[in-house]
Amino acid sequence: MQSIGNVSQKVIDTIEVSKKDEVFLKIACEASVAQELCDYFTFIVPGHKFMPEFRMKICDGKIR
Repeated sequence: MQSIGNVSQKVIDTIEVSKKDEVFLKIACEASVAQELCDYFTFIVPGHKFMPEFRMKICDGKIR
């Protein structure tokens, strides 16, 4: 929230979503919003500790 004098005003971030092709979407937004979306949709792969990429420290075991 931003305060201007005695009046408080909400700042609304806009996210534009467009279709790139049948598989992918294009998302246009601010960098902070993009980071929040990336964090929200990131998950750890079950059994990632046994993957060769994780053992060689190439991958952190997460899918983004």
